[in-house]
Amino acid sequence: MEDPDDDRMYMVVVNHGAVFDLACRKSASCGLEVGRKDRHEAGVPSVQEVWTDMRPLSLRQKTEAGKA
Repeated sequence: MEDPDDDRMYMVVVNHGAVFDLACRKSASCGLEVGRKDRHEAGVPSVQEVWTDMRPLSLRQKTEAGKA
């Protein structure tokens, strides 16, 4: 649910499992910053653009290993 009064800047982050999210501040658990900082509603399309495969990284790797 969007808060129209939320003027914080968010960043697109990715964790060690290749899970993308929006974070309003950097912390040790949020992962690597991979996108520009923007308001929340502007960041959502950025996450949707880069996170096209919702499977965890470990599952994707196992699937790819099985194809080899």
